[in-house]
This record gives sequence, C-alpha cells and structure tokens, in this order.
Amino acid sequence: MSYAEVHRTIGDQQRIIKLTFHPAYWGKSYDDLHRQTPVGVNDIWSAGSSNNFVNPFMAAMQDIHDRKRFLCLITRDVIVGSGAQRDEKGLKIKAYKTRAGTDLETVHNNLVIPPDGYFVPTKDGIFHPDTGVPYETVGTKREARKRWEANSLDPEYVSRIWSPDYLKDGEEKYAGCISSLGEGKCYFDIRLNMTPFERGIKHVASLPSHEPNPAFVVRIDE
Repeated sequence: MSYAEVHRTIGDQQRIIKLTFHPAYWGKSYDDLHRQTPVGVNDIWSAGSSNNFVNPFMAAMQDIHDRKRFLCLITRDVIVGSGAQRDEKGLKIKAYKTRAGTDLETVHNNLVIPPDGYFVPTKDGIFHPDTGVPYETVGTKREARKRWEANSLDPEYVSRIWSPDYLKDGEEKYAGCISSLGEGKCYFDIRLNMTPFERGIKHVASLPSHEPNPAFVVRIDE
C-alpha cells in the first residue's frame, strides 16, 4: 500500500500521521467507519492540499471519485454539541475532538462553526489548528475563488462546509470530508453533520490504519 506521512506538532511533540491512499469498509455504518480510521479532517486536508493539491494522495482520491462519481471519507473527528442554536455567526459547539479516542487525540473547546458556505483563507489560516472548523466562510463560490486566488491557492478546489443548525448539549456528530456530487472534481468539502449510527452507502468509506512496510510514502511537513 501507499501512504502519505503528515509530520506535525501535537502538544509539544513532533508526531507522524500516516494516511493510506486506499479507503476501505465501503458501505458500513458511519460508526464503524469512524472507529476503523485513526485520522482527522485536518490530516486529510494536509495530505490533499499539499503542493497546491498536485500530489499523489489527491490524485488517488480523484481516481476513486472518477470511478464512483461520489466520495466521502468518514474521519475520527467528533463534534460535541453545546445546546446552542445556530445564529448569524454560526454554531457554537462544546468541543471538537480531533482523532477522538486515539493516542493523538486533541480537544478544542468552545469553537464556533461559521455558517454553511465556502471556506476561505484568513490572516490566521483556513482552519482552527488541527481541526476541520474554518475561521470564515463566504456565501458565493465567486467570492471564494477570489480569496483563494489572492492567497495563491488553486481556485478549482474551492470547497464548502456543512454543519447542523442545532446540537443538543453533549450530542455528537462525526466529520466527513472529500466529497462531490458528480461535478467531475473531487472537492475538499467538509461535512460536520454525519450521524453516528446512520447506515453508510456504497460511496462512503474511511482510511484504515497504516500497515508496516508501505510501498510508497510521501512526506508532508506542517
């Protein structure tokens, strides 16, 4: 198997996160898919967006998308509700758990998921560190393309985020990413609204844990 290695600092330690190029467990429940993957949204973003989206990992995802016409990867990330209703600023959540339940779990408290829309670069970056929560979204693809182009990002990969309007206090949802509906391009859309015990469909999978002695490794430094 082939893998991408994301080298990033978690806490005060440099850690290596390996992402296989081969999604598995197609059609299982979202809960099964969540439990059988060790990686988070930001790990997949780092692998897919490296070298401005021109890299072997994104090429592999595009190839799968071309064959299946739709692709979504369930991650190990968990969104925990605060009981707050979405307002004009977005949805306040109690916690975002990255790689929940693994030895690389990080917990981010009291984040606000911005309104559904196209996520764009800001002076602080695109995402809150090590999460799938963007700092800012805009309502139109045209505006998003301008922001991406101004930051030397390929505007063909402008992508959206979807999140719930409301989550009860302590209610959990899973995060999914890299999805498209027959538009030809494997966008990096993010869905923070995946119901844990919903039955999966044939186009939904997750990235399994890496195996020893991979055939090919791409290194990505954060």
